[in-house]
Amino acid sequence: MSSPAFNLRRYGRSSSVDHHAFAQWVVPVRGELAFELEGHGARLDPLQGAFVAPMAGHAQTAGDDDRFLIVDCPAEMFDDDTLERLHRMLRVTQRLRKISEGLVDFARVRRQQTEALGLRSLIDESWSLVAIDEKASAVTFSNDVGAGDRVAGNGDRLVQVFVNLLRNALLAVSGGGTIRVESRPLVRGGQNWVCCTVLDNGPGIPGHVLPNLFEAFVTTRLDAQGTGLGLTVAEGIVTQHGGTISASNRTEGGACLEVILPAAV
Repeated sequence: MSSPAFNLRRYGRSSSVDHHAFAQWVVPVRGELAFELEGHGARLDPLQGAFVAPMAGHAQTAGDDDRFLIVDCPAEMFDDDTLERLHRMLRVTQRLRKISEGLVDFARVRRQQTEALGLRSLIDESWSLVAIDEKASAVTFSNDVGAGDRVAGNGDRLVQVFVNLLRNALLAVSGGGTIRVESRPLVRGGQNWVCCTVLDNGPGIPGHVLPNLFEAFVTTRLDAQGTGLGLTVAEGIVTQHGGTISASNRTEGGACLEVILPAAV
């Protein structure tokens, strides 16, 4: 295979695990596909496709009335950096789907399942989604969250919060800038909490914007490339967790976004 090949395909009700030397895009056109890739399962439909890296093990099961656009691409079209970037893009689209479902839950104030979560791994996951932006390679990111700091919450929703804060920081800093995330335990009102701060060395938050930063449709450089709802939704999610979120400017320059969440018992 020297160039991409396109074809429409039907899948049956079951298949064995397959491996092939070329990369493949699976784009549902009609119907759904239960898809397993390297041991991770998902349900594909016209809103969610999949990318299969060369030699990645995968299997699928479809219904009777289905059609899928399959794009087979020679492996030499992709270097390691490109493959990693594609994998991150797929994680972003999957996260966006969860976020869209989360917005519905947020509007309905639906109670979410909570569990003890390692804060450091939440920040790592959030940055991996933000770092798909090419600008991320030009900044220095440090995850200095304590390895033992754990919070009580819903992982998907909290990743949504930190993706928003980290993306805002990335938009704020110039090439060669720095973004750092720190944490510390604290006791407030007789309860244990974890305080997580996202710090950048950008220009800071304009003084006239700061008091209304978390109001809907406040369009600033913090959310100028989004909907104007990002920080509002982030505040709502943190509030639903029983926590607080606040913003300030650092004396040495740059912004500080502080999220306080209940510590896991």
